[in-house]
Amino acid sequence: MKLKFTFLKYVSNFTILYIFINICILSGCKFNSDNKTMNNQEIWKLKWRMVISSVTENYNLGVKQFDSLLIYEKNIEDKFLIAGLDLLARNNDTLRIKQILDKQSKKTLQALCREELFVFELPSYIDCESLSEKIENPALQRRLMKMFVQDQLFRGGNQDFIMKKYNINRDSITRGIDNIQDLDENNTYNLIKIIDRYGFPTKEMVGRDGMEAVFFIIQHSPDKEFQSNQLNNIQNSVDNGGLDPQHYALLFDRIAIRNGKKQKYGTQLDGNLNLKPVDDYEMLDSLRMSMGLMPINMYVSFLKGKYNK
Repeated sequence: MKLKFTFLKYVSNFTILYIFINICILSGCKFNSDNKTMNNQEIWKLKWRMVISSVTENYNLGVKQFDSLLIYEKNIEDKFLIAGLDLLARNNDTLRIKQILDKQSKKTLQALCREELFVFELPSYIDCESLSEKIENPALQRRLMKMFVQDQLFRGGNQDFIMKKYNINRDSITRGIDNIQDLDENNTYNLIKIIDRYGFPTKEMVGRDGMEAVFFIIQHSPDKEFQSNQLNNIQNSVDNGGLDPQHYALLFDRIAIRNGKKQKYGTQLDGNLNLKPVDDYEMLDSLRMSMGLMPINMYVSFLKGKYNK
């Protein structure tokens, strides 16, 4: 069984997770084993501990955490379900994978097909072609994906999968671009033209991939006024299922910090990887949980583990 793990796109789109595994794995986040109940915050932390176990290749522990999650969470979000399936795949437990997939909704199966989060054969009855998104404007989607790939390549991201999926030639989209500042200005200009012509893109128009591209172009835009003006559009996209709540949180904090205000969700760090000023630190984890973000201590440790090497 072959597979490739790409779940880290959900951890604020970084490619490597170096985080000490003792955070909340065997202490500090245990649930009450006597009454076999877990509150919402404990379940939330369990989900992210499972992700950490997978990325740090502690697969046996991760499977146990996934088993607990299946008991205590009736409807597991796609991203965590996929992480759990990945753990089962790494343990070659194909039977359980099939049993779990048999119970999934069309939406979850679409996520598996769209992202190709697993490189193993899905059951033959899962017809990814029939489950694929119906895109109203494929040409615009591809245009946005080219802009997204540019954005990510110049920030050191691996875009091999996206370039293959959308038949994008690396040389053709990087030629003539000398620096990130020029790239971000150019992408902002082009997105403004797109919005003027088509209105703000929607999931139906450009698909989930296209909406992800729109978000990152806005998030990295050097135009503060344009960026601030798009916050309501991002919120509407979240409400309509085109983006996830974490996208709104990231943009909200970026705008706040750029305008000299305190951030709300704790997504912005300084050059020393310390958290920039937060409005209410005591409520921070509750707010992060509501937006689908990682617990703050795990988040900061992840970033420090990645960059302080």
